[in-house]
Amino acid sequence: MPQLPDPDHAFSVTPAVDVERALADADAVIARLQPLVRIPTSAASHDAEAAQHELREHLASAWFRKIDALRAAARNADGLVAAQALLAYFEPAATPVSAVDPADLTTNFSGGAAVDAEPWPPSSPLTADPQVWPWLARAACHQATFLNAMNRSDEALEILVAVQRRFAQTDALPVREWLAVAGLQDARLRAELGATFARVDMVRRCQDLVDKFGGDDWPATRAVAGKLRLLRASLLSQLDYVADALESYDSLHADWRASGDPRLQAIAADALLAKARLLAASGRSDDAMAANATLVSDFPVDVDGGVRRAVAQSQADTVQWLVAHVDEDEDDEDDADEEGDAGEVSDDGRTAGDTPPADVHATRRTSAQDRVIAACDALIAAHRSSTDTPVLVNLNMALRQKARALRARATERDDSTSADADLAEAQALTDGQWASYAGHSDAGVLEQAVRAQLDQLASLDAPQAELAGYIQVLARLGDTTEPALQQPLTRALQLKAWAEQALGQTGDALATLAGLHTRFTQSDDPGVQWAVLVGGLQHARLLLREERQGEALQVLSSLEHVDCGEHQGLRLLVAQAMDMTCDVWAAQASPPRARQGAEEEDSEDAEDSGHGDTPPQRAPLTPAESNHAAAVQALLARFASDADAGVRRVAADACYALAVAQRERLQLDAALASYGLYLQHFETDTAPAILERTASAWLNKAYILMELLDRPADALPVYDAILARFAAATSASMRDTLARASASRLTCLNQLQRAGVAVNYGDQYEDVPLEKRDAIQATISRGIHLADAGKHREAIACYDEVLQAHLESLHPELRRQCLDAMVRKVFSLGRLAQRQEALALSNELIARYGADLSTSTEKDVALAMSYKAVQLDRLDRHDEEMSVYREIIDRWRQSTVPALRVRVANARYALAMTLSDTDLEATLALYKQVMDTCLESPDVALRTEGAKSAVNRAFRLRGAGRHAEAVECAQALLAACGEATDPALATQLTKARIGLVKSYAALGQTADQIATLQTLTALPDSAITPEQRESANAELLVLRPPEAPIVLAARRIGAWFGQRKG
Repeated sequence: MPQLPDPDHAFSVTPAVDVERALADADAVIARLQPLVRIPTSAASHDAEAAQHELREHLASAWFRKIDALRAAARNADGLVAAQALLAYFEPAATPVSAVDPADLTTNFSGGAAVDAEPWPPSSPLTADPQVWPWLARAACHQATFLNAMNRSDEALEILVAVQRRFAQTDALPVREWLAVAGLQDARLRAELGATFARVDMVRRCQDLVDKFGGDDWPATRAVAGKLRLLRASLLSQLDYVADALESYDSLHADWRASGDPRLQAIAADALLAKARLLAASGRSDDAMAANATLVSDFPVDVDGGVRRAVAQSQADTVQWLVAHVDEDEDDEDDADEEGDAGEVSDDGRTAGDTPPADVHATRRTSAQDRVIAACDALIAAHRSSTDTPVLVNLNMALRQKARALRARATERDDSTSADADLAEAQALTDGQWASYAGHSDAGVLEQAVRAQLDQLASLDAPQAELAGYIQVLARLGDTTEPALQQPLTRALQLKAWAEQALGQTGDALATLAGLHTRFTQSDDPGVQWAVLVGGLQHARLLLREERQGEALQVLSSLEHVDCGEHQGLRLLVAQAMDMTCDVWAAQASPPRARQGAEEEDSEDAEDSGHGDTPPQRAPLTPAESNHAAAVQALLARFASDADAGVRRVAADACYALAVAQRERLQLDAALASYGLYLQHFETDTAPAILERTASAWLNKAYILMELLDRPADALPVYDAILARFAAATSASMRDTLARASASRLTCLNQLQRAGVAVNYGDQYEDVPLEKRDAIQATISRGIHLADAGKHREAIACYDEVLQAHLESLHPELRRQCLDAMVRKVFSLGRLAQRQEALALSNELIARYGADLSTSTEKDVALAMSYKAVQLDRLDRHDEEMSVYREIIDRWRQSTVPALRVRVANARYALAMTLSDTDLEATLALYKQVMDTCLESPDVALRTEGAKSAVNRAFRLRGAGRHAEAVECAQALLAACGEATDPALATQLTKARIGLVKSYAALGQTADQIATLQTLTALPDSAITPEQRESANAELLVLRPPEAPIVLAARRIGAWFGQRKG
């Protein structure tokens, strides 16, 4: 709701701590003077009127002190009563005396409502004595202020218009002051209530009022005219007339910067402050900072007042700007790390990307924190003696931000002594702030003190101490309903719950979070709503951890009813709550029945198989699965069309996950319906993250139709739609999707042709009957069998038969078959040591097929490049070899296709082996990359690459005498894959344990060495060779000699009885 300005002394703020005392003093004066004062009338004699004039002035002054105090306390209804009572008293014709309870004229108005009387001004002509006109106009302006604060803006405007009309003809300077105030309030209110045209009109209106009142020889009126000029400049900036607005602010500053009137100086300072803010909003940050610096230098402050408030606010803006830029810099660093593929290795084997080293980031952040601290110190030094509430708010903000900057700087310090000094200073600063201001009566001051205390407590990493502090803060805040304190109050409750959770006091944490929800769920403050939602999500997670799913669902359901309005952050949290509901039901669903793994299924490897006459059995939906689907539909209904892409993505991901889960449970009709629902809502969505999900949804839908339901005819148009819809996509993930779709489309056509359907591979291609395809494939298969038997020359002859006949064909299927024959020929040439021929054929293959957008093609091209690198290695052309490996890495490093990821991992592994004799650190970095990207993969081939790299990395570390690092490396492998039963992985795990034994021996960790040897000797024969077992037993025998026969006999008897007893 629009706020009216504070015109000078008429709206001076009474400190909250003095409100009750001011009211009591004013009431005492009113009660004492009112019986002595007579209402002035035109019939009164001059002598009688003169005798009363001084008493009336004292009475009016007391009344206005009362009104000011009520306004400062935001007791708007009481203030309206007081203003109406004053008007009724000094102009009896305005309100019949019977309409005003005499008690209302003298009581404290602690809970009264506005009097039921004709609103001032009355419809009757102005009859009051001219001496009281300034008081009537002033009280009427107060009345408008109170009405506006009570959401009665139309009534406020009526009064302001009436004031200007009733006193329009007066030349009395004290009255004209309040005419100007009424005009200012009127213009401000209309501009805020109206649209663009209203602001345009008010720009002109402000200028008219300045022309009318700016020349009055009355300081207070000149100050109001200055406020009108400020308002006009502000409206110009809102209308995007930035240059005009800046010129207006400069004019005000130049006119009154050196004025001897503090009120005019305050307006000049306000103008410069507004200019700085406008410059900052226009992206001219350096100019804004310069304007703030000018304000501080032009207006030295010694006493409280408008100038000091402007200077303090200017310094506070500088602090906030510096803090915001520190946060932005940290976000930029995070983004740079992500974009640079953190840890990626460049062509020389070292860390790639242009991201500065970590120590450079640390230096930048430290210097930025130094600037924040310096700005805070300047504000604190200038205003520590102030008792003015608005200044104290900014002072406390600076104290808080300085403490935060000190703690942040401590984390970047290189030496612990300096870091500890920063932390100690921050602690002392916050402790002093809490001691000085925790008892302050102003909500704004207390808010900053509370936030500072919460920041300090949250940084302790000591849950017990934190909990005690949060309890103290909550005790101080109590049941306050002050709007400014609701956000820190909810944060204190959240932090208290987190501390209780960290201490294992789950019941207390749940009670705290339940109380947070109950107390604040009806709030319309976005910050409080945010805390309610975050606390609710935390509450639900705790309940789920306790396996109290029903209660968690109730909490999540209550969060769905929060009215988010236009607040994007709140909508995102509600969407996340609804998504968590989906997850709760999904966790109760039946386990998957279909094969799991990659979300976008590959169909090209199925070739012509299909599923024949045995499509998979359909699985019915359980109640939990039906509830999961209903929860997703509710999420889509609310947020699928949200204006924010991040919110829409939550809904899109939930629907996509539902379809994937249904597919894995073989609920194929339901999965198709869910993919259809997804496409219904998001098919045309152009947000990048959603666009990629959409392509995957189409691809998965086609996979179900072709592979799981054996309906290739229905799948074909879906593949066509993918290729047409995303033809212009360039991202790596979209390229993967298009490549999969292209390969699967070819498989789909092949299946249809085999089923007897007339298919069109493309009008530009020759007709290839099924018999011809089968004959070509039979020739390739014969070559494969010959190669498997070691008859590579005969195998090459088979491949050459296919290539000589069809290599130049552009038909997609013939190209696929020729590529298959060519890559197999490269392999056989290598086996025959015909390395130059193998290299030449590899180069021809890469040139001919390297640009094809098909997953099956890319797999073969990547394989051919690997073969090429191997031949280069055999020829000792290692620079060229490494160049090929780097090309593989660069081309497919972001691919999500498992086979291509294996090629990238293998290229890094091979590159590391080639570099191992010349660049140890690059070698170790490459092995580490393979470990980081592969060890946790569900794909066995990828995990095996990660295991091989871990074994080799540990070996190189042992060779460099870095046994502790070697142990850490081997342990990482065992932690990730220690329970694996795959033979290839088991072999690597055995090698890792053998290496561990050597490192433990070098480190003198005999107990660990013995334990590892015992593990090795206990491995099954499938996981350890006889030679490895014999060596482990021999080493174990040396470390732990055999026990005496009688001891062994006793141990065996004990073991035998133990088994019988069990």
